Amino acid sequence: MNRRLPPLLLSALSALSALPIACAPRPEKSTENAPRKPVVCETVRTGSVVAVLLLDRTNAVVSDVLRLVAEVRAPAGTTVELPQPANDAFLPLDVYDEPVQTAGSGKLRFRRVWRIAPGAPGTNHLSLTEIHADDLRLRLPPVRIVVRSLLPPDADPSELRDLAPPVRQLPVQRARRRGAATLLLFAILSLILFRRWHRRRNPIPPLPPERVAAQALDRLPELPRERLHALVRILRRYLEARYGRPVPGRSAGELRANGLADRLGDDVIDFLERHESPRFDVAEPSAELLRDAERFVRDVVDRPPADEREEALP
Repeated sequence: MNRRLPPLLLSALSALSALPIACAPRPEKSTENAPRKPVVCETVRTGSVVAVLLLDRTNAVVSDVLRLVAEVRAPAGTTVELPQPANDAFLPLDVYDEPVQTAGSGKLRFRRVWRIAPGAPGTNHLSLTEIHADDLRLRLPPVRIVVRSLLPPDADPSELRDLAPPVRQLPVQRARRRGAATLLLFAILSLILFRRWHRRRNPIPPLPPERVAAQALDRLPELPRERLHALVRILRRYLEARYGRPVPGRSAGELRANGLADRLGDDVIDFLERHESPRFDVAEPSAELLRDAERFVRDVVDRPPADEREEALP
């Protein structure tokens, strides 16, 4: 059987992996909250108090958002009461007071900022209430604002119909993000299924017992008693993997009783019997004993099995 993946499936997986990148939403510059340079600047002065009115535009459509700023400059210690809109021609969307700052002349600067929405189309006048600065009263002049409609002048209102309520319509950017997330999830699931299929078709072969034992012999501990115990454990696991018989956990006497002495060899049984439990020995194993034990284990790992030795004899 052909173990390679069909080229058509590979092409489909590559295309699905690239779709989330192509469908990713592009960053859009938002200019709704960006402050504009004011086109209206009205100033009123009474004594040492100065009031300033700033507006970013005087011609707008019904969907615009206007930025209105009322600023008062007064000497330190003056109690200032900032104004409020005096008519209902415009709808305040947001209002906040900026922190009081000190101007270059030493006066304190009070600022209140509104974000307002225009009302009905036509010419409207925006006016504010009086500004109170201790005993002084200041009134800013009204501002004339022309609001235009989005509909043509000859449009018939009876012919205008909404296809769906605005709340139920999804923005384009949100829809693109959901589509990209769906495609990305589908690509990830496809990749996971492909990896599982590939592993089943091409399983990783197990390492030979002699190679596993050789790798373990290269990582022996340094302490003498732990080193001897590791040598015995490596030998037992190698014999179990080589002959398919349970060797770890069995004593040398049990191995002789089960008839494994002929296959393992008397020297292997004697080695296991001498080092039955090296961890519980009182005496510390000598360096010569450790060298002999490691040499013996490496010889057993390198020698061919008993069946191959018998077949090699003439």
